[in-house]
Amino acid sequence: MRVIAGGRVRHRKRRSHKLYIVIGIMVVLLILVCVYFYIRSEYRITAVKIEGNTYHTDEEIKGYVLTGAFGDNSLYLSHAIKKGKEWDIPFVDTVEIEIVSHHEITIQVYEKMLSGCVEHLGRYIYFDKDGVVVESTKELSEKVPLITGLEYKQIVMYKQLSVSKEEVFSTIFNLTKLMDKYNLNANRIHFDPDYNITAYFGQVRASLGQAEYLDEKLMNIQYILPSLEGMSGELKVENYTNIMDDIDFKKD
Repeated sequence: MRVIAGGRVRHRKRRSHKLYIVIGIMVVLLILVCVYFYIRSEYRITAVKIEGNTYHTDEEIKGYVLTGAFGDNSLYLSHAIKKGKEWDIPFVDTVEIEIVSHHEITIQVYEKMLSGCVEHLGRYIYFDKDGVVVESTKELSEKVPLITGLEYKQIVMYKQLSVSKEEVFSTIFNLTKLMDKYNLNANRIHFDPDYNITAYFGQVRASLGQAEYLDEKLMNIQYILPSLEGMSGELKVENYTNIMDDIDFKKD
């Protein structure tokens, strides 16, 4: 009887020990769940201020930065910043993120200086004012003109496009700056073999000729284009030099 009683006591002790372990695990899990929901709610980002972005909207920038299961968590974001995390965003050189509070951050966007792009093997190759390739993507930006007519031997990232006349890059950069100045949005800029320029504004193509008097030519185009809305044809400004010259429009 004593042996049986002793066996029952040991069995009860084992059951009690297992019960304590189960209770302990449940308590730990409960604590972890509480901590999880506390961090999710207490550090959830609800206010985002974005500065310096022109190629992407605020929502697009947020979509690139606040990604993943904890992407909208300031505690996780702070840890990622300390670890040196970088965000790969098309047309953006880098972003700086400031944690203002548990619920608020500021994103400063530093964009790449894009002058134009060329199409190559189904991708758009973006280059800066010196013709150096800085971006390759399947996305065609509405803010950067597509350049056609250039002949180049090869395309290498972070190297200059190998064209026969390097001065064309300063012409492209000057064109894009002037178009921005006069609120013009050319969807395409074409160079013929003699580097005569044609800018396409929807259904209207403007023959600009050589890279001379571009400021004067584009200044006048900004006033003429609204009157040509809905029309298709060629705006001939290649010989324009001053305010006394005529500008012809030839309908298709």
